[in-house]
Amino acid sequence: MSTSLALRPQADSWLPAPGTPYCLPRIDTRLPILCNPHCAEAERLTHSWERPALAAYFGSETAALRYQKQRATHWGCLCYPRATRDRMLRMSGLMHCLALLDDLFSIPAVRGHAERIRHYRELYLAALDGVAPPPEFPEVRLVHEAVPRAVAQMSPGLAARYLDGLRSIVDNTAAQSAGRDIRCFRTVDGYLQVRRVDVFGYWSAHLAEYAAEVDLTRELGRDDDLATAQDLAIESLIWVNDLYSFPKELTRGDSLNSMWLFMGVQGMELQQAVDELARLIGETERRFLATCARIDAGPLGGRPDVRGYLACLGHLMTGNLQFHRMATRYHGDDHAEGDPASGPRTLRPVVSTASIHHDTSDG
Repeated sequence: MSTSLALRPQADSWLPAPGTPYCLPRIDTRLPILCNPHCAEAERLTHSWERPALAAYFGSETAALRYQKQRATHWGCLCYPRATRDRMLRMSGLMHCLALLDDLFSIPAVRGHAERIRHYRELYLAALDGVAPPPEFPEVRLVHEAVPRAVAQMSPGLAARYLDGLRSIVDNTAAQSAGRDIRCFRTVDGYLQVRRVDVFGYWSAHLAEYAAEVDLTRELGRDDDLATAQDLAIESLIWVNDLYSFPKELTRGDSLNSMWLFMGVQGMELQQAVDELARLIGETERRFLATCARIDAGPLGGRPDVRGYLACLGHLMTGNLQFHRMATRYHGDDHAEGDPASGPRTLRPVVSTASIHHDTSDG
């Protein structure tokens, strides 16, 4: 997809107003939806471990409990359903602390404030290098403690790619906070290139290798179909996230979302853009399955490590979709389990667990 894009003369005049009705299409998948059998234990232990730091960051245990209500740990359980108990427990500790990193660079106390952005970027990058942050930054301490637990079980090649991916997330998220938005991109391909990092795409794919207990560093660098399968799984994450997170991002002014491209650049109405994203989610899965079939028929097809990785990528795609259907992060705190996954909607401000008020240290 390489369509050249031209911005509308009045870039924000197209924004749909609160109260605009639309219909969220039914999105079917041919891939299985599973949940890790150790999920309840992983959520319980992870929430207990992280709660003191979250309470220190947000200023109260009530706010920490509200943040945990989004159950980012459950995202991991849905996306890596075949991970062993030990690896599931280690991965669960990554979920809320990295969601918090993403949220932190978007809050008013940080967004657009060059010195705070720079300071947080340096703290997070140092934490990834093993340097403990000062006590007044519990949000960074969570990353400093959680990441090494998973990295310790990775082979050198996977560990290096995983840490490099996290550093890119920090750099890109900081750049977005400093003012980069959708207006910087002239092609959908350019948008996807950046979003594969920003949406934690490569990070998620690296964890798929971790969950499958494989290291395909060499194969991903040499086999075009295998690399394509990985990229398609990541594209699925992007389209799903863009579809479900748009109300939340519109509420807080974030514009790094393909909905802004489709409406603000290509001139689609809200319903047309929603339908386009639903189409892309289905098309991406079909292309992924076709790519897996080619791999299966080729020289890598008989290898258990490759087949296990492709199965994990499939679980990543369906688990991510299932989580976005249910998470208060995207639907607001009043969203209840069992609410319909498709059907009529009204565009409304979504103030979710991603927008809990808190004070940020000037550092």
